[in-house]
Parts: sequence; C-alpha cells; structure tokens
Amino acid sequence: MVATIDLTWTFVDGNIKILWGDTNEDGDDRTYSYPLRKAVPWMREKGLPKQTIDKFMIDNLRRLFTW
Repeated sequence: MVATIDLTWTFVDGNIKILWGDTNEDGDDRTYSYPLRKAVPWMREKGLPKQTIDKFMIDNLRRLFTW
C-alpha cells in the first residue's frame, strides 16, 4: 500500500464536482505537498505508528520504483 494524491471528480449538471470535498474543498489544495502537509499529520492524529507511516510514504514507494 502507498499513499497517493489522486483526485476524484465527476460532472454534475455540466459542472465539475470534486468528490471528498469534506477533506479537500474544491480540490484546490491537492498539490504534490499534500501528503506531507495533510495526510501524514492525519495519520499521526489517528494513531498510526511512525513505522506504518514510513512504510506507506517511503518504504513501499522505494520498493515500487526500484525493482
């Protein structure tokens, strides 16, 4: 499992609607720094151990991109 910055959207009445607006209003905040600024603090807040966060953010990505 890895952390990503995917953005999910759909069209409603001909307009783009960003989904998950409760955590990412209008999608304006979804940049490459999003995981470090938002996801990591959220995981810490939810009690995930540092080892688990490092696995999502570092170790699994390293394995994915270097095999």
